[in-house]
Amino acid sequence: MWMTILSFLGGPVIKALIDAYQAKLKAANIDSKICRVGVARSHCGNALQLRFMRALESRARRNGWSCVVSDTTDNLLSANNFIRAGYRLYRPEAPWGWPHTLYWRKQVKCAQCD
Repeated sequence: MWMTILSFLGGPVIKALIDAYQAKLKAANIDSKICRVGVARSHCGNALQLRFMRALESRARRNGWSCVVSDTTDNLLSANNFIRAGYRLYRPEAPWGWPHTLYWRKQVKCAQCD
C-alpha cells in the first residue's frame, strides 16, 4: 500500500529517502524507536507531511508504541509541521544528529492500552 501511495506522490525521491533511512535504522538496531517522514519539494504545500505524520502515529499506536521520535535539521517547514502535529522539543540522552539538530517527541496512546 505504501509503495502505491509513494509512486502516486512522486515516489522515487520519497521512496529513496525512506529506504535509506530504513537501512540506517536496521544497521543501528533502533527501528522501533525512531520514525521519519519526508515530502519532495515539488509536492510541498499539500499538507502531505502532516498526513504522513498522522499515518505514522496511527501505525505506532497499533504497534503498541508509547511515543514517536524524530528530528529536523535546518528545515523550518518540517519544524512547523511538527509543532502543528503536537510534537514537543526534547533533548535525547544520546543525540544522533548535528549540533543544531532539533529533536521532537510525541506521546501516543496505544490501541492495546485501552
